[in-house]
This record gives sequence, structure tokens and C-alpha cells, in this order.
Amino acid sequence: MKQLHFTFGPVQEFVSEARKTADLWTGSYLISYLAAHAIAGVLEAGAEEGDFFPRIAGNPLIEAVREPDKLPDNAAYASVGSLPNRFSVLTNSDEEGRRFARAADEGLGMAWLTAHDACWRYLTERHSPLSDRANIWDRQVESLWETSWVISEDHRALARRKLMRAFSPSEEPGRKCTVCGRREQLGNKGFWQPLSTGLGAGFLNANKERPCTVCLVKRTLPRVGEGAFGWTVLDERFPSTPDLASDTWRNRVAADGELREAREALAAVAGKPFDRLEGGYFYPSYHEELVPASALKELGERLSALHRVAGVPRPTYAILVMDGDNMGARLSRLDERGRAELSERILDFSLRVRAAVEKEGGASRLVYAGGEDVLALLPMDRALYVAWRVRELYREVFGEFDESYRERLEGQPATISAGLLYCPMTLPLRTATREAHRLLDEDAKDGAGRDALAIGAWKGGGEVLRVARKWDHQRWVEELLNMLAGDEPPYPSRFLYQAQEIARSLADDVGTLEKLLALEYSGSREERFETRDMDEAEKRIAPLVRISRKDGKLDPALFRLVRFFQEETS
Repeated sequence: MKQLHFTFGPVQEFVSEARKTADLWTGSYLISYLAAHAIAGVLEAGAEEGDFFPRIAGNPLIEAVREPDKLPDNAAYASVGSLPNRFSVLTNSDEEGRRFARAADEGLGMAWLTAHDACWRYLTERHSPLSDRANIWDRQVESLWETSWVISEDHRALARRKLMRAFSPSEEPGRKCTVCGRREQLGNKGFWQPLSTGLGAGFLNANKERPCTVCLVKRTLPRVGEGAFGWTVLDERFPSTPDLASDTWRNRVAADGELREAREALAAVAGKPFDRLEGGYFYPSYHEELVPASALKELGERLSALHRVAGVPRPTYAILVMDGDNMGARLSRLDERGRAELSERILDFSLRVRAAVEKEGGASRLVYAGGEDVLALLPMDRALYVAWRVRELYREVFGEFDESYRERLEGQPATISAGLLYCPMTLPLRTATREAHRLLDEDAKDGAGRDALAIGAWKGGGEVLRVARKWDHQRWVEELLNMLAGDEPPYPSRFLYQAQEIARSLADDVGTLEKLLALEYSGSREERFETRDMDEAEKRIAPLVRISRKDGKLDPALFRLVRFFQEETS
């Protein structure tokens, strides 16, 4: 039976155009919200709820859009984007399919109009000069979204249809937005200063930000949730990159009774309890954005005093992106009943991901879980474990289904790949999200052949390592988690540095290389790394050597990865 296959965009580009983590969340949520309205339009045009892929029955965002006066008990509708930018629906004829496509277009368009109009009204009431920029505003909101659709029995037809598009994006005049770098900014520093003063630098910092319409809408939407969506969103502050980077340090300091005096002295200058301080308070470079100039000196002194007794929080956090593998190929092998069951499994996975990501609490946040795609922001010390746990959840959700349809699926189980980027909190979010997706697409999927994890790390302004392996390669993820589970580093830092150099110089002679690594380890002068003999040294480094093996050689990148973990979590 034919289906309407519908999609809209841009998506990855739109989401990644973010300076704050809250912008990243808003972009992801807005995509799902618009998809929900496109689906609602098709339902109103006569489609049956059970005819959609992925499954929509039971999705809280769909329920909220369809009955805004009777919001669902599952509060995820207001906190997590849970729908992808594409869907399929059964259709009885080409004529009905075209009617459904028009309804989807109209539903999406009206939802976008309501959202950006709520932002316009909120902002012009507080900053009347914006009214003079209506021509720029209208041009940019009207040219943002592009839809594509095709009616076909082939699930791959939409991908081919998208490749046939021929259009040239309009060139934006004037100075470019400081967030996305593509569209014309609405005004200069002087234009934004009154709004920045009125709403606070936490909303918009006129010294650093001069946004375009689209980036300003993303910044404003959480403040106008009722008018834009019909309900409040982000009812608590979304964790910033300093929140994520300092999370483990903050929790340790808050739990240490001996640090009470020092932490309360810092909180007193900030004027709020320690457990409510933004992460920027723990890094001097953010202080100018948080307190008046008259308080900077005292705040710096109090923070220095706390750092002396509690140590300095590391500046690193993690971005995790994940995507199910070969979903189109799996769909093409299934009959109608199988596709319906697969759709149920996809919905089940998307609704359970949040618990897997945020189980330990703290600053960990699921940003998006639409279909089999995942985007999360994580403190560094929990990121690898979360990636592993989401992968295990994916296998659990699809395991029974794979067994039931083993013959049709030719014995191929459902797999998911991941890109995990560790980066400094000062790295622009646009760069960080782009690099995380590169790890997923180029390293985990293309390079490692899917069912894989790719890990990358940046320090300062550049990349320091990239590693990609199948999830189950030499049990490398579990071994890394075991190594990092203790309170003390598992290996001497000097040994790990020397191991990289030795592995590079003797890559083809693994036997000699392993002996030299054991010798290097046994030469450590730290008491807790002392060994009785070479046999004990070889035993201690055996897990590290095992996971470093690749294509008959030892990969120096694994030694660098373990050293990076030890440096950043110590």
C-alpha cells in the first residue's frame, strides 16, 4: 500500500546554531513541536492514528498538541523533543496523499507562525525599536523551513526525492548574526543594549550577541511558552556548559562538611545558596556576566579561597549523539505488521531514553529523543556510562522484536552508533555539536562500520584525539568504565605518555612492544604502582593492551584516551 513520506528542514544546521545550551534545547524541541503539528494536520485531514510511522499513539507531545486543554500526565511533552522531522502515513490514493501533504504543510506553517508571533509580541512590547526591523524579521521567518514529500510504496523514495531538489539559498545582506553566522543580524550593539539591560545579560549579552530573527526566536521561546506552544516549557533553568563541567566538583564540595565555611562565603557574595549557584560562579572568566563590577574583587577572592581547599573544577563536559543503524533497510525487509511492531519499539525507546540519560540526576540532560536519534549533554565523568547504558537500552527494546522477525531481517540485530565528544566549555556550541555529529557519521558509522562508538576530545582550541571501535571490540567500553570506576588513576600518567611514543615507533612488532610497555610500567616510582616483577607488570597493563589492539597492532590513541580521562577527572 502506498504511503505519504513527509519531511522538513533544515534540522542539524538549525539545531546546532546555538550559543547557549538552552538554545540547543529549544531548537531540538521546536523541530519536534512542528512535526507534531504537521502530524496533527494530517490526522484532521482524515488519516488514522494507527497508520503512521513512527508510531504516534502514546506520544505525549502528540497528545498535548491535539488536546492542549487536557495535557497528558507524562510531563515529557514540555521537556523533551520526542518526534523526528519525518514521518510516513498510509494513503488510499495519490489524491488523498497530496491532501495529507498539504495538511502537514499547513499544520507546520501555522504552528511556526504562532511561535514566532508570540516572540515578536513579547519583544516589541519591551523594545519598540525592533518594530522598525519587521522587514528583516518577516523575510527570515518566512524563508526558514522547506518541506519535501513523496507518495510511494518504497521507504527509500523520500531520500531520493530530497536529492532531486534544486534550490539556491538566498544570500543574506548586511552584517551576519553572531550566533549562526549566516543570516543578517537585526541590529548592532547599541540596538540591543536596552533589551539586554531590561531582560538581563542572562537573556542576551549585547557585548557579545547580535542575533538574527531565527536565533532570537530560539532564545525567546522558553519565555513565551504559553503563547507559543500552549504550555510552559523549561520551568527550571537549563544547565549551561559551566554547570555541566563543574557538576561533579560542585556535588563533592556540597557534600564535604569541612568545606562548609569556604562554600558559604562564596554563596554570600553571590547572594544565593551554594546549591543554586550557576556553574559560572566557579570559573573567574564568567564573573563579569554574573555580578556587578563592585562585587568582582570579593567574588574572586572567595572563589580563590574555595579553590585552595577544594581544588579547581575541570572545564570539560560531553556531548552525546546517537542514531539507530540501517533503519531504512530494516523497514524494507518487513511486512506491514512488522513495520507496525517496529514503530512501537521505536516509540518505546524514545520514551525510555530520558531515564537512562538522567538516572543519576545532577546536570545530565536529554536534549532530544526523536525516533531512534538521541542528543544529550553530560558531565564528563558520567558520559561514557550513559552512552553504554543507552546502547544497552536499545538492544533490550529491540531484542525480542529481532528474534521474532529473525528470518525477514536475515539475522541482523538492531544496532545503534554513537559519537561522544569531550570538549571545553568555551568551545562554541555550534562547533561542538558539528564535531559530535562528525564522530557519529564519519567515524562510528562510515569508519567503524556501524554498531560502534566514536570518542573525540578537544582541549583548548583543537582536537587531541579520535578513537572509533565496534561497541563489543575487546570489551573496550566495559574495560574503560572499569578503569575509571576507582578514586585513583589506574596507570601512571608518565607511563601512558611513554606508551603512546613506544606504540608509534614499534607499531608492527607487538610482541616486543608489549614487553617494553611492561618494562616502562615497572619503572614507575609511585608506590602504588610498584610491581614485584615483569609478570606482575604485564598482568596490570593487560586490560589496557587488550583494548588497544586493532588490526594486529596497538593503537596509540587508546593510551592517549585513558591519559585524557585521568587528567580531566582527577
